[in-house]
Amino acid sequence: MKAPTVLLLLVASSCCLASPVSRSVQTRREIPEETLDLVYDTFVTVFRTVQATYPPELLQQLAKELLATGGHFDFSDELGAQLNEKTVELRANLKYALEDIAFAAAGLDPSDEVIVGKVHDYLDYAVDVLINSIPMDVVETLVVEVLAKEGSFDFTPELEATLLAALADAKVQLRQIVDYEFELFEDLIELDDEMRALINQIIDYMADETYQAIPWKLLEDIVYEVIENEGTIELSDALNERIEETLESLRQKLREVLESLESLFFPKSLKSLF
Repeated sequence: MKAPTVLLLLVASSCCLASPVSRSVQTRREIPEETLDLVYDTFVTVFRTVQATYPPELLQQLAKELLATGGHFDFSDELGAQLNEKTVELRANLKYALEDIAFAAAGLDPSDEVIVGKVHDYLDYAVDVLINSIPMDVVETLVVEVLAKEGSFDFTPELEATLLAALADAKVQLRQIVDYEFELFEDLIELDDEMRALINQIIDYMADETYQAIPWKLLEDIVYEVIENEGTIELSDALNERIEETLESLRQKLREVLESLESLFFPKSLKSLF
């Protein structure tokens, strides 16, 4: 199984990736367009699936209740029930949407019933772990602090430490997903201690890259507008344009981080293993 399979859900969870190594000093390797397409398509699929699952009117109600509670997740019974229903719906939608990409990434035969069953088991596990691992208490703490500062993302040291702790927990969850993948497809993958250690390094690297590249300034400006509009989610043309530009720049940023990834973790002596 190729390295991009391991990174599939890692990269998909990020809306923006950036290489930590300067272009002038890193050794560039050409990333196949097929690999780049798979990673990019995974991100777009996840983004569009989440977007389609949560309609604008639900997000509108969520924004207004958060403003009313100062960011605390003390939702009304009606909104709480709707959010719970959407979480269940999102699980099903993601599993369905990612199935074709999973087959393509792993190079598996979709006509083999045994393989199909294993892919379904993998997606069931991976999506459930990812959704269950979202630290809602940390998200609530962040929202409360941001709203207390009228939209500013100038985090306190305590919140920054909390976010880094959540990042460390996320790495553990992602390793569990990869461990399950190798366990499920053990007949297709040869895995020794050296390769497992390498994969864990890749997970840490990609998780760190994802966190470092979160577009905090864009998020801050979105929150400012929502607060100014008293919870109405009607973003300005300028903000909508910036959001689209962020999405459009993803492909090149993915290329840069994958090239850096190969340079750092996949010397020529190891590339034959993937």
